[in-house]
Amino acid sequence: MAAGKKPKMTLPTGLEVDGVEVQTNESTERWSEFTLDDGTVLRLKMVVASFVRAEGHFDVEGNPIYAIKGAPTINFVSVPARLKRGAK
Repeated sequence: MAAGKKPKMTLPTGLEVDGVEVQTNESTERWSEFTLDDGTVLRLKMVVASFVRAEGHFDVEGNPIYAIKGAPTINFVSVPARLKRGAK
C-alpha cells in the first residue's frame, strides 16, 4: 500500500470507512480437522495477509472492528476412493 494512503473497508452495515493496517507481532496458525458425512477428512486453516482496523468504529460491546485480508488453505487428509475422479 502506498505510504500515507489509508485502506478502505466496508462495515457490516455497508458503510465504507477508512481503516488503519495493523501489523502482526505474533501468530499461531493451527489446523482445524473436519470429518465430513461422506467420509472425507480434511484440514483447514486461515492464512492471514493483513488486518485492517476501522478508525473510530466499534461493535456493540465497544470492541474495535477489524477486517481480515486472507484466504483459507485446505489439505485433504483422506478421501474415500468412491469420491475420486474416475472411481467405479
